[in-house]
Amino acid sequence: MIAPTMRGHVRTTARSQHVGRKEIVAGIGIAMLASCQSTKIEVVGDGPNARPVRAVFEGLKSFDARVFAKPLRPELIRLSQLVGDANEHERVDEVVDVARRAVQTIIVESGYPDAVVSAKLETPPALETIDEETSILRFLVREGPFVTIESIEFDGNHSLTSAELLGRQFGSTRGTTSIEGIPFVRADVDSLRDEITARYQGAGYLEANVAKPRIEFTRDHKARVRFEIREGPLYTVLRMRIDRALADRLATIPGGVPKGFDGKPFSAAEIEAYCREIVRGLREAGHPDPDIRPLIGAVAEEKGVDVLIRGEPGPIQAVGEVVVVGNDVIRQDNIRATLELEPGDRFRGSLEDRAIRRIYATGDFAKVQAKHETLPDGRLRIVLEVIENKRPPVDLEVGYGSYVRVRAGLRFGIEDVLSTGLDLKAAAELNAKGHMMSASLGRADVLPGTDATIGMAGMHRRQPSYSDKQLAVEAALRHEWTDTTHMRLGYRFEDHGGSWSDTSMPTLDVVDHERSVLFAQLLSQDRDHPIRTFDGHAAKLTLDWSDESLGGDVDLLHLGIDGAKWLRVSDRVALSARVRSGLVWTTRSSARIPIQHRMFVGGENTVRSFREDRVGPKDANGESLGGEFRNVFNLESRFVIEDPLDFVLFADAGNVGRRVEDFGLDDMRYAIGLGLQYSIPVQIPIRFDFAINPDRRSGEEKWVMHLRIGVLD
Repeated sequence: MIAPTMRGHVRTTARSQHVGRKEIVAGIGIAMLASCQSTKIEVVGDGPNARPVRAVFEGLKSFDARVFAKPLRPELIRLSQLVGDANEHERVDEVVDVARRAVQTIIVESGYPDAVVSAKLETPPALETIDEETSILRFLVREGPFVTIESIEFDGNHSLTSAELLGRQFGSTRGTTSIEGIPFVRADVDSLRDEITARYQGAGYLEANVAKPRIEFTRDHKARVRFEIREGPLYTVLRMRIDRALADRLATIPGGVPKGFDGKPFSAAEIEAYCREIVRGLREAGHPDPDIRPLIGAVAEEKGVDVLIRGEPGPIQAVGEVVVVGNDVIRQDNIRATLELEPGDRFRGSLEDRAIRRIYATGDFAKVQAKHETLPDGRLRIVLEVIENKRPPVDLEVGYGSYVRVRAGLRFGIEDVLSTGLDLKAAAELNAKGHMMSASLGRADVLPGTDATIGMAGMHRRQPSYSDKQLAVEAALRHEWTDTTHMRLGYRFEDHGGSWSDTSMPTLDVVDHERSVLFAQLLSQDRDHPIRTFDGHAAKLTLDWSDESLGGDVDLLHLGIDGAKWLRVSDRVALSARVRSGLVWTTRSSARIPIQHRMFVGGENTVRSFREDRVGPKDANGESLGGEFRNVFNLESRFVIEDPLDFVLFADAGNVGRRVEDFGLDDMRYAIGLGLQYSIPVQIPIRFDFAINPDRRSGEEKWVMHLRIGVLD
């Protein structure tokens, strides 16, 4: 229960990483001082009798007056409304004193413990032109020296480490203490004493006493803080009981009554966790809002505590309806779909908690909470209250890929452009292997459940054995069948001018061409997170048909299948499988299939024991030729090391075939490996993969490493 002890005297002097309000205020003040220091603030309040009031500072050396503008503004407005009234002298004095204390507090909490501030309101004599009259609120400041903390010392802490005692206020993390250089604020040091006492009592040392800190200031303006601690005895749990009525109810739920802590050291945190476990069991059994709380009584003569768990489970309820409130952009049915409870089902707390986690995992919401109401028929109404994240109109994305190297993208969207009902979307991406730009206009619900878009794009892509330049225009309809499934139908014209092939196969040099394409896409996706997925599925079926009768130079038929399934084994383990297969054929000779429309495998997204496009047929110079079909299989096991860091084991297999008539799984190439993935909160995953080729052939690498940052393609 208690962490490994650090006995005796503890001295903490590691370098600080703590940045709080005090440091921010001081940093802003110093930065402004270095550029263009101001010593005046002027404010005019509302109302016909309001007069200008100017705050003037004398003695400021380390601050710009603008640091005080926001906290002083309410008081300056009040003064501007009062100075013209001869009967308000007393209130004026009160406001002046409030302003003085606000200035002194900011300076003291920025690391100037000896700062003294006085303030006086100077009102000019009455003039004929009263509107031009300005009152002066003059602050006289003696900052004193800037003081930082050199060390915090503990004596008598035999059971808790210094890291545990320093707590959040002084930046203690993972057993490492970081305090040196933090501005000294006496109020923070005093509050630390209260936190230490509370921490001991929560760990079972109910008689712990922390003396008033002793503070020593050095000549170089640093503070040494020392705490004397008397821990006292560790209290144990003498008797832990559950109220009889509650115990009878708990006996009927899965798992029954949790095991108690009789005879074990008392811990407030463990007692709270025990109550939460009871609440979890009751919620899973159908009680939406159980009220469970501990009653703790200390028995000083026995150095122990008696604990009584009591409360009211509330009724077992079935779900009557689920409603969503607070959403603006995200559709209600998309949010409701995350809750695996239908009307008539008995309430289950685990399903509600899982739904909230899944909604948060989308990254679309700043706040999600579930509230419960009882309908007239006694059933439960679940109200999901959400607050959506406000996304910026312009997104700048940066990343890195093992093949494309450094890359950057810019995306933005504007709804209802110039009140036309049209939505504009645009994107641009630049990397070491090429660039892409696109823009589209769309209108929602041109038909029931159907959106229409028209767009254009330009792209230059440099692959290992060819380079493709393309200009394209596209018109499409998108119909939403369900919350997770939709279809796209459309036409696209492509001009591949200025492209070339590096292969020694003249028949593959048909790279400059025009192509008219009719396409259909069926997509289905339901994932608990768009990047770090642990549960769900994604599937995509694509059919492209291009023919000279539509305009263009090539006759091609593309068929592509891409399916993935994620399965959560536990809260820390997930499995996933992905299958991709594609075919391309033509009514003419295969030589009429331009190389940029052929199939390739190899790289960070397919078979990871190979470099980009290195699986499959090659010419005499080793350049990849691609093929008329491909298959790719990926299996992964994801293990959470510590959120959001994951360890991944994977196995890949893939092949590329020269002729579509030979479609099959012959000549498969493989990869086995491991990886690490770190997903930062703004959804920029960092992934490192190390893959081994278990069936290495002549000229192939034994192993390959891939680094991927971001989600740009």
